[in-house]
Amino acid sequence: MNKVIIVTFQSAYNYGATLQCFSLQETIRKLNYDCQVLNYDNSKLKRYDALFRIIPKCKSDIKYNLINLLHLRKVLNRNKSHESFINKNLNLTNKMKAKEIKKLNLAGNTLIAGSDQVWNTFLTLGFDDIYFLNFGTNVKKISYAASIGTNDIDSNYICKIKNALNKFDYISVREETGKKALQKIINKNIDVVLDPTLLLTKENWEKYISEKDDYKEKYILVYMPNSIVIKIANYLAKKENLKVVNLSKENKYGKREINKYDANPFEFLNLVKNAKYIVTISFHATVFSILFNKKFWVVPDLKVSSRITDLLKMVKLEDRIIKNYEDFLQRSIEEIDYTIVNKVINEKRRESINKLKMSLKQKED
Repeated sequence: MNKVIIVTFQSAYNYGATLQCFSLQETIRKLNYDCQVLNYDNSKLKRYDALFRIIPKCKSDIKYNLINLLHLRKVLNRNKSHESFINKNLNLTNKMKAKEIKKLNLAGNTLIAGSDQVWNTFLTLGFDDIYFLNFGTNVKKISYAASIGTNDIDSNYICKIKNALNKFDYISVREETGKKALQKIINKNIDVVLDPTLLLTKENWEKYISEKDDYKEKYILVYMPNSIVIKIANYLAKKENLKVVNLSKENKYGKREINKYDANPFEFLNLVKNAKYIVTISFHATVFSILFNKKFWVVPDLKVSSRITDLLKMVKLEDRIIKNYEDFLQRSIEEIDYTIVNKVINEKRRESINKLKMSLKQKED
């Protein structure tokens, strides 16, 4: 049987990146394929997770180093927990550099780009051949829920992206906005599919996480906060006398705070599952809030908001988007009717798995 090799951000210390990779791997395995994850790191991308940025290029780098130094123990524990999770749960190849990958004999295998923002040239600080599968001969090249991360493609890389994607046997992306942007430069069919984290059901995910609630007190879960998120969390915490579970390295919520910056990805899922409220700017925190049928609000970053708004439009939960603090104060804290939401997700899950299944079968025999 041919091997399927996933090419994505497999080593990022980020819950969404790690869990989408794990979910895609497990889904492909359920389809009875031998699946591995390419253990490749874009050196520029890894800079985001560096303990210290050795040659600071701007004030933000200096601030980053100072904050990490002040919270060194938290950062080391967090890095260790993520590294342990990745090594234990992802079926990684040997660690390889781009030059080594391009020399591999991959004939007969299938390369699959995605998910995550693997085609976001801003994140990788340029065009990276590996994430566009610009290597290997006599191999099948497909993408699953790949994302460009923004509404438009950087004009500096249109030619390279066009040439690379024209060699793909099948392309699927995560967002309608990404599909529209790519269709402007390539004349190929492009499907829009679910993020891999949604390919596993709530029940599937619950098999990997603890059944116990670590906190007897009810809490608000906050992930990737901005100033609006912090205000909303503080308001809810004071109004309902709740704890705040903070997944950031810096303490922001005084005596109410429970800091879980070092939580591993499965612990993150447990925290989502057991939270009373979730307030975030994160796409994947939004995904898992929906999967676990939680009461949540999201304050999208306008620069990369398309993936969140596309998802919420699909499940008709646009009212969970908060523009500013005053906007939140005008909302009633009502329960969310998940009847239609779950039905839409289940239907889209079946469609997405079928498209993945058919793309893997293409050109076999």
